[in-house]
Amino acid sequence: IVDAMATAIAIAQVGEFSFVLLATARDGGLIDLDLFKLATSVTLLTLFITPFMTGNAHWIALRIAKTIVPKRKLAKAELRAHKSQERHGHIIVIGYGATGRAAALLLKDEGESVLVLDTSPLLIREAEHCGLAGMVGDATQHTILERANIDSARAVVVAIPDHMSVRIIVSQSGHAAPDVPVIVRSRYHTFSDELEVLGADGVVDEEKTVGQRLGKRTLSLISASTSKETEDESKEAS
Repeated sequence: IVDAMATAIAIAQVGEFSFVLLATARDGGLIDLDLFKLATSVTLLTLFITPFMTGNAHWIALRIAKTIVPKRKLAKAELRAHKSQERHGHIIVIGYGATGRAAALLLKDEGESVLVLDTSPLLIREAEHCGLAGMVGDATQHTILERANIDSARAVVVAIPDHMSVRIIVSQSGHAAPDVPVIVRSRYHTFSDELEVLGADGVVDEEKTVGQRLGKRTLSLISASTSKETEDESKEAS
C-alpha cells in the first residue's frame, strides 16, 4: 500500500507540455480564462514541489496511509510486502526497457535470481509474466534500494538511459551497499569516465559497443560475400 502511494506521489507532477495544451484549449474556446488560470497555477505548483515530493515520497505516503487505512490492515499489508521482498544472492536489474529486459532474461536463463526494479507497473507486470521477480519503485531513492535488499544482492545492473538518474543510482548504491558491484549502461562515451569515478564497477559504453558490433557485422558480411565470389569463380573455372 505504502509503496503504491509513494510511486503515485513521485510521478504526480503535471508536465510542462500541459501549458501548450491549456493555451490551445483556451484559444479554441474549450475552457474559460478562470479555468485556464487555475490549471496553470496547479501545474506550476506541482513543478515547484516535485523535488520535495519525490525525495520524501515514502515518508509522505506512510503518513497518508496511517491516516486513511486502518492500522491493523496497514500493518498486515506492510508485513506481507516486507516478507515478499526479503531476498539474498539476487541480481537487481534497474529499468525494464529493451536493454534491461535483454539483460534480465539472459541472467535468468543462466540460473540467476533476478529482481527487476522499474517505476512502471506495466513493465513490472511484463517482467513477472516472463518469470522474473518485480518491484515498482524509483531506484534513485535510498529507501527503495533498501526494500530491494541491495545489501544482500550479488550485483546491481543499471539499464536505464537517463544519465542523471544513473549517476544518482550509482551514488545511492555505493552508500547503501559499498561491497555490491554495480554495472551500468553508459549511453554516450563521454559519460563513461564520470560513472567510473562515481563508483561504477563496470561500465558498458553503448557507443563503443555498438561501433564494435557494426565493425564485426561488416567484416562478417564482407567475408561471406568474398567466400561466395571465390566459390562462383571456382565453379566457372571448372
